[in-house]
Amino acid sequence: MMRTGLALALLLIHGCTAEDKPNLKEMTPEQKKAYELKKRMDRADWTTNPAKTYRKFFGKKGLETHSLSDTQLKQLTEEVQNKSEWQAVSMTTYWDCSSQYCLSFKPGRDNLKQTCPNVNNNIWHKGPRKIDHASERLGLFEGKDGHVYGTVAASSSLGVDDKQSMGCGKCYAIRRGEDGNWGGAYKSLKMTVMVSNWCPPDRDAPCPAPGKIGQFGTKYHFDLAVPGGGMGTMPTCAHTYAREEPKRSYESLKQAFNNTLHSCSLLPHSLQDSCHLYTKKIANTPLNLGLAFAQVDCPAELLDRFECNKPCPTCEDPLTFEQLDSLVKKEGSTRLLSKAEARAWKAGKGMAEQAADEKSAAFLQK
Repeated sequence: MMRTGLALALLLIHGCTAEDKPNLKEMTPEQKKAYELKKRMDRADWTTNPAKTYRKFFGKKGLETHSLSDTQLKQLTEEVQNKSEWQAVSMTTYWDCSSQYCLSFKPGRDNLKQTCPNVNNNIWHKGPRKIDHASERLGLFEGKDGHVYGTVAASSSLGVDDKQSMGCGKCYAIRRGEDGNWGGAYKSLKMTVMVSNWCPPDRDAPCPAPGKIGQFGTKYHFDLAVPGGGMGTMPTCAHTYAREEPKRSYESLKQAFNNTLHSCSLLPHSLQDSCHLYTKKIANTPLNLGLAFAQVDCPAELLDRFECNKPCPTCEDPLTFEQLDSLVKKEGSTRLLSKAEARAWKAGKGMAEQAADEKSAAFLQK
C-alpha cells in the first residue's frame, strides 16, 4: 500500500509525458519509487476489472476502507463537521435529463422535505410536475469560496430504494484520499452533494444494494450529475433540448450528451459551465476510485440553489389549467401529458376540477 509521502511524490510526477521525462538522477528514493509505481499503473488494465487492478496497487484502502491519510483526517476535523465517519466510495458521472426519483417517488419526496421543506417542482425540473425533465440546477456549481456543490444519484446502500428512501435529501462531503486513488480526481477536490436520485442495483452494476459490494469494489457509490457525463439507462436529453436547440438535429444532440466531459462546447449553452467545472475542479475521468465521503448538514448553498426555504403554498397542489396549458404550448402538443392531464386540458380545466367532475359523474351513474 502507498504511504502518504509516496502519494505526494506520485502527485509531483503525475502527468509527465514521454517528451517530458523526469530526471531520475535528481529524484529522491521516494520519488523514484513513486515514478515506477506510476509507470506500472499506466501499463495496467483498468478496463476489464478496475476494482481488481486497484486492489493490486493499494489493497483495501479506497475500497473497503477510506484512503484518507492521517494528515488529511487531522485537517478534516477542523474543516468538516461530519455527522458520520469517513468511508470509501466510488463515483461515476451521468446526465440523462430524467426526473429525479426523490421528487417523483412519494416516500423519497417526503424524506427530501426533511432537508428541503419546500420542494418546488419548477426549480428541480423543467416543468411543474414531479416527473418533468431535469433542470440545469441539478448540475455542478461553484460557491464563493471555490467549493463545488452538486447532486447525486445514490446507491441503495445509502438508503435510496423503492420502499422508504430515507437517503433522499441527505448531503455528503467528498474528498480524494492521498493513500490510494485512481481516475484523475484532483488532490484539491472539495465537494458537497445532495442526494436527489436513485442508482438502483438491478440496473447499474456499480450501485450496490445494502450489504453488497458494487462493480468497483465499494459498498457505496455516487453517480454525480454532470452534463456530458453519460446518459445512463434512461436517456431523454436529446428530446428535452430539441425544441430549445431547433437548429441542431436529434442525432447531434444525442451525441452531445454521450460521454462528452472533454467536449463541453458540444452541449447546449446552459449546461456548459457545469461540464467545464467538472474537468476543472473535480477530475479528469468519469470513474474515480479512492474517494472518501461523510454525511454533513446540507449547506446553505445547496438549500438556496433549490429554494428549499422559500414558501411555496401551492407546490403540492394538483396542476392548474394554466400549468397544463404551459406544458402543451412548450411542447407544441399534448404528447407529454398523461391521459388524465390531456382530458383535463381539452376540457379547459385543472386536475382538481377534472377529478371533481369525474367523481360527480361517476356518482350520478350509480
